[in-house]
Amino acid sequence: MSAFSDTDFDSNRYSKSRPSYPQSFYEALSRYHKGNRNILIDVGCGPGTATFQLQEYLPFDQYVGCDMSQPMIDTANGRAQSQNLKNIHFHQGPYQDLSFLKQIGDGKCDMATCVEAVHWFDLKEFQQVVHDSLNENGTLAIWGYIDAVLVDYPEFDQYFQDLTYGDSKMGPYWDQPGKTILRNKYEAVQIDTGLFKDVERHVLTPTDIRKPGFEISKEYLPICTTMPLSGLMDYIRTWSGYHNWKHDPANADKMDLVEETLQHIIDSDNDIDSESKLVKVAWSSFYIFARKI
Repeated sequence: MSAFSDTDFDSNRYSKSRPSYPQSFYEALSRYHKGNRNILIDVGCGPGTATFQLQEYLPFDQYVGCDMSQPMIDTANGRAQSQNLKNIHFHQGPYQDLSFLKQIGDGKCDMATCVEAVHWFDLKEFQQVVHDSLNENGTLAIWGYIDAVLVDYPEFDQYFQDLTYGDSKMGPYWDQPGKTILRNKYEAVQIDTGLFKDVERHVLTPTDIRKPGFEISKEYLPICTTMPLSGLMDYIRTWSGYHNWKHDPANADKMDLVEETLQHIIDSDNDIDSESKLVKVAWSSFYIFARKI
């Protein structure tokens, strides 16, 4: 996570390259929510990838994103200002301190989301902080994704696994234990039933998507898109593991891992003959909904 706060971290590339989430998922979240709809906070919001979608698809009076990374917050605020959005704001600070809520109300919110970030937090502490900040029937919604694959080219699955987790690739460069928690699809994220009730949990993997005749029903969070192969390479460049690998002097004379990956795919015996080739990319995705007791 520390890589995202580095002053040279490219938050604009991150914002442009990271996958977004389907409207159907936000509709499922909206159906789940039973509380008021005054203030929604997005904790660990990054450049606002989910925050702006929440503002578009879930009707609340105000939306606030918070994140430790100043470059991420600057990118998010710049986007909000460029779109002249008056009811969405971004605040730099840790998840432990949600006191900014007192600046816009009574210090409480009606929904708290945490997208692709909770694995960096102390889970017990985070749940207590959110519980204390939620109004009656307030919703906690956590979701994330991991391990992109080329849907139509399963022969590359192992290559991407080696690239991501191999000892000679990015494996040693991930912050732990967060990356392992994410890789295991939030199995370790156990909701405190003394604080929350009505817990819903769902997982969807590319293996599911590849099954003949498989239909994605409303309870899933499908993250699947078509992009140029170069777009997938830009996405890999946003990984903190890649950022850390790139900044290790020991790798200065090595071929760039992204360029190596691009060349490997193009040189393989398939019909992907250029970086402009459109490819279907899918991620494992997972979410947890819970309601304040």
